[in-house]
Amino acid sequence: MRKFEGAVRWTPYMDDCISVLWEMREAPLDSSLVIQVKLQLIAEEAIKVSRSVGEATDQHRMLQHMQIKLLRNRLSEVKAMIPPELMNDSKFVP
Repeated sequence: MRKFEGAVRWTPYMDDCISVLWEMREAPLDSSLVIQVKLQLIAEEAIKVSRSVGEATDQHRMLQHMQIKLLRNRLSEVKAMIPPELMNDSKFVP
């Protein structure tokens, strides 16, 4: 029996599914699910970047800086996606 070794790897198919879910939004919680998934992906990438902080080369620091900037941009994009009805929902904490 194989041990579970972490989260499921994200695939292009999953990107397609999330895009369709966002476009269709047939159920009330579809928007919040898409936003939650996007935030989780950003968080996982941020963890990867933070784990490599000990690397001291200038080239590595420059790469980290670029990755952090990209993550901040993606975070801003997700924040801009949040519909007003979710922003006003006390159960949804952006």
